[in-house]
Amino acid sequence: MLISTASLNALRVGIKNYWDQGFASVTESEQWHLLLADQTDSNDASEIYRVQDTLFRMREWLGPRTIENLVEKSYTLPNKEFEKSFGLKVTDVEDDKFGNMAAGIRNLARAGRLWPNDMVYLAIAAGNATVCHDGQFYFDTDHPCDDGTTQANLLTTTALTAANYVSTRVALMKRKGNDGKPLNLRGTHLIVPPDLEVTAKRIVEAELAGYLQLATSVATDSNVLKGTAEILVIPELSANSTTSWYLADLSKPIKPFIMQFRVRPETPTIMNRPTDEGVFEQGLIKVGTRARGNGGYGMWQLITKCTA
Repeated sequence: MLISTASLNALRVGIKNYWDQGFASVTESEQWHLLLADQTDSNDASEIYRVQDTLFRMREWLGPRTIENLVEKSYTLPNKEFEKSFGLKVTDVEDDKFGNMAAGIRNLARAGRLWPNDMVYLAIAAGNATVCHDGQFYFDTDHPCDDGTTQANLLTTTALTAANYVSTRVALMKRKGNDGKPLNLRGTHLIVPPDLEVTAKRIVEAELAGYLQLATSVATDSNVLKGTAEILVIPELSANSTTSWYLADLSKPIKPFIMQFRVRPETPTIMNRPTDEGVFEQGLIKVGTRARGNGGYGMWQLITKCTA
């Protein structure tokens, strides 16, 4: 193939097709951020969230309506810019070997599709040291309540065992909003790194409970914890800790995290004109995508982090 404007335009069309194929190849189950984070669109450099600190419950209508503010505290989430780029050799295009580059384009598309996972993971990993809407670290031992008491969504020296799972689940179910009313939470998802997947399966998927090391269980007992939570394995978590685990209620209309999109991952920009610097000086056709956004924090009450 001779390098010309027409041939490079054809190359651009081919890249777009491979991008679409790679983007479509990412399954919904791989996009775990959809479970953990509210998906929001941004139209500015940052967004202010008025995060709710309770879940509504109906009240008997006696006298005038009681109008409650949605929230008293706000949280600002700035947008950040991200990119991924690589170069295709002009000689490969000349020799009609662009097909060999297809895997690279599909891989770039997968990176763009899974970028929200990266953003939410970074928020999870930084949760012990990042302030959320109530002025405390997102994962903390003393979130303040209006009545002067505190609540914890960070439990230390709490390895993943059946007994610790039970106590964490009970604490989550008893958690209250700032108004002092129970939030009616359930531990719908046990979230673990790959290192704890087998342990998690033994706790909430096994038929028998004998090896759970509960004081009252014997080898032939049915596992009463079976089905109490779904397991969500997040490979990225191992980079931060191989022993920390999380219990969350992901059934509510509000999620524990936020995925904020300013610019969603774009179809690649291609510097493919014969006069472009990369083509002329380096013999490279530069291909790259970009995105803007950030991962942040919603209701801390919906999730508990446990560290071993």
